[in-house]
Amino acid sequence: LAATSIHHVANGVRYLKSAQTLKPGGHIAVLGNHPGADDPEFRQELDRIYTQWWGDELARMYAKQTLENRIGATQRQIEDSGQFGPVSIIQHPWSVEYDVHRYLALLDSDSGRLNHPPEAQEGLKRDIAEVIYRMGGTVRRGYVAVRALAKRR
Repeated sequence: LAATSIHHVANGVRYLKSAQTLKPGGHIAVLGNHPGADDPEFRQELDRIYTQWWGDELARMYAKQTLENRIGATQRQIEDSGQFGPVSIIQHPWSVEYDVHRYLALLDSDSGRLNHPPEAQEGLKRDIAEVIYRMGGTVRRGYVAVRALAKRR
């Protein structure tokens, strides 16, 4: 079972090492959480704010990371390793309602923000907080829990 840690193993050996630890006929289960459907108005505001503070290039990169692309990449990596049979995917959508304090704590847990200067991090948080207050003080973010399961060859 590899929850959200498998991405820390180098791509070239990730599934080879996993297969080597399993008995023949054993299974690998890769679990992950991905962004899901958001309120369209909130999503539009987030896209605007991230573009403003982190730039167009990162905004374009994020837009390419659709749920389908993220799941497809995991599935292809497992299958292309040659170590496992067909991959079965199960998706479970879920959501969380955030107030401003809780949403800003979520942002603080994202290590990717550390790639940006402190003034950009603070500006991003300030602008997102303003949007959440303007939208009534809470927002709902969608997520999708994904399980990829494959049998070792």
